[in-house]
Amino acid sequence: MKTSDPFTVGFPAELPVEQSGEAWFADAGGVRQRLTNLAKVFWPEEGITKGDLLAYYFNVAPTMLPYLADRPVTMKRMPDGVAGGHFYQKDAPDYTPPWITRCAIEPEDGKVDEMVLVQSVAELLFVVNLGCIELHPLHSRCERYDQPDYLVVDLDPFPPAGFEDALAVAGYVHTLLERLDLRSYPKTSGATGIQIYVPVDEKHSYEETRGMAERMARMIRKADPQRVTVDWPVSQRTGKVFIDFNMNRRAASLAAAYSARPEPGATVSTPLTWAEVDEGTVRPADFTIRNILDRLAGEGDLFRGVAEPQDLDAALDDLGVGRSRRDISEGRVRRRIQGG
Repeated sequence: MKTSDPFTVGFPAELPVEQSGEAWFADAGGVRQRLTNLAKVFWPEEGITKGDLLAYYFNVAPTMLPYLADRPVTMKRMPDGVAGGHFYQKDAPDYTPPWITRCAIEPEDGKVDEMVLVQSVAELLFVVNLGCIELHPLHSRCERYDQPDYLVVDLDPFPPAGFEDALAVAGYVHTLLERLDLRSYPKTSGATGIQIYVPVDEKHSYEETRGMAERMARMIRKADPQRVTVDWPVSQRTGKVFIDFNMNRRAASLAAAYSARPEPGATVSTPLTWAEVDEGTVRPADFTIRNILDRLAGEGDLFRGVAEPQDLDAALDDLGVGRSRRDISEGRVRRRIQGG
């Protein structure tokens, strides 16, 4: 479905585009590129278009790009909007222009993937123009594919458990991390859950971050087994908050901070303060592409501390998690292919 107007949401800055016939062209970041189907409605109930989505990402780019820089991105593509189907794409499409930066990675199956790196406004617009509503960066950077920059605690409530239960479990995680003398940064997933990021020093491996996340998850489950589960069978998660510690692995990714989500209202994965978590009054639907820029103007970027690494050695010792730095690969192909 299309509307006559490709832009229905007001943003501080207009998307720098001009129309030529049926085509639109954007001049951003020193690159001129063709954009398609700007008038296509991506959120039918709200009347939000693909043009609005592109304009949102153009406006949020200065805040969001640091959380994408140098990280291979998995694209969740929904070319027909939220009412259509979706697919995940890791490889850069065959028609990716040469000015797009890519990362060559050899995953466990031995096949070399060339994944897109979103380093600039122009590259962000290219990816979103593919119908990519949400962006999933890896937890590590291209040149350090085997070494995560953060540990993640992914909290996913299964009905009838709801977001308020996820907030309560997030409070447990925060208390435990404080006792381990570690900073942490929560954000809404933009859907139903909460994700907590713990920045880590580059010397740590995924085996260490996963081991620590698992130990914490099992401690929290023991403290509140009526509300928390770590069980893999979905049938055993009903009515509980699932702590997905296995999200700490090389190929895993989560929606980036400030990524739009294909949810009612066009929600955004939004950083929170721990005071907001403790108050228990926020909900994912509170934060959308319509209002997140106002929040940024008032609160600033609450996620910037994720860029400040922490040594986990003392916490690993306290939790009884062994070292596994020998597992960091030295031979895996991982190189940046610079666009230009």
